[in-house]
Amino acid sequence: MQHIFVSLRDDNCIATFRLSDEGELRPLRWVEVPGGPAPMATNPAGTRLYVAQRVSKHISSFAVGADGSLDLIGKIATRGDSNCMWMDRGGRFLLSSYYRGEGVHVHATDANGALIEEAVEWRDTALSAHCFMTDPSNRWAYACHIAAGIGPNCIYQYAFDTESGALTPLDPPTVTANNEAGPRHCCFHPTLPILYATNEQGGSVTAYHIDTATGALGEGETVSLTPPDWSGNAGGTQIRITADGAWVFANVGGADRIASLRVADDGSVVVTSYVESESGPRAIGLDASGRFLFSTGGDSGYISVYRIASDGGALTRVSRNALTDGQRRPAGERGSVPMWVCSTSSAR
Repeated sequence: MQHIFVSLRDDNCIATFRLSDEGELRPLRWVEVPGGPAPMATNPAGTRLYVAQRVSKHISSFAVGADGSLDLIGKIATRGDSNCMWMDRGGRFLLSSYYRGEGVHVHATDANGALIEEAVEWRDTALSAHCFMTDPSNRWAYACHIAAGIGPNCIYQYAFDTESGALTPLDPPTVTANNEAGPRHCCFHPTLPILYATNEQGGSVTAYHIDTATGALGEGETVSLTPPDWSGNAGGTQIRITADGAWVFANVGGADRIASLRVADDGSVVVTSYVESESGPRAIGLDASGRFLFSTGGDSGYISVYRIASDGGALTRVSRNALTDGQRRPAGERGSVPMWVCSTSSAR
């Protein structure tokens, strides 16, 4: 049984759903989370959910029940309003980035899985920090920063200590993206040493090769996300990869599309198809089985579920739900802004 969680910033709650085998979402409950809930992360076991509250500048820790219920087990104050969070692969440390705070944090968890308030690491970077996560080996950590005269157009790279959570800048400490592409979000191939980054200003996806000895990134091929029937900046946002590494999916924010990219044996990617997304696509996620993709609309106030074709990676919409309980606001009204979506399985 899988459960889906969507953070709704302006409604100060998390919408929870149960996912059926056919891709239908059954609304379960609306969990109050004051302070503007936005990015979320789960531990590898799916038993803990972490939610950053960007208005109040906190991060809350929740225990996830087998029925998808959320029980608050801790809440810490943070130095700024986190805009992206990921758990390290060992499930002991939460990595968070701060767009306006110009830096990245690492927090440890206690024996119950709740965050410890005093950060074990804070690294100053630059304005526009976005995705910050470790690679599959859990030895290296990377923080994307966009361009457009706002940020430094680079990825900060660190060695990650799995025992202490400490970060050590690599040599060089950053890798600059070509053509002011503006790396925003990233994901990793599960078996090859490759990082895939979506580029906000470039409207593209770039594959970076990871030196397994040093962790340093080397920029590889860049693939445009612009649909053939659309002109303008495609505006790459979130990106996900299937557990088998066969398919990458990327939000094409400027065109309200989701791109499917086939991954070759050498890790190179090519766009094979597009599908219409929710209006103002912001967050996407994959279910634990790899059969479904979720897309939320910052403008539409809905979540759509797409079935992933096993033989071609094409996406087909199978269900659509309003992100409201019918009491906070009418379905689709601008204001129920979905900031993040994630899933977890209660089979444990």
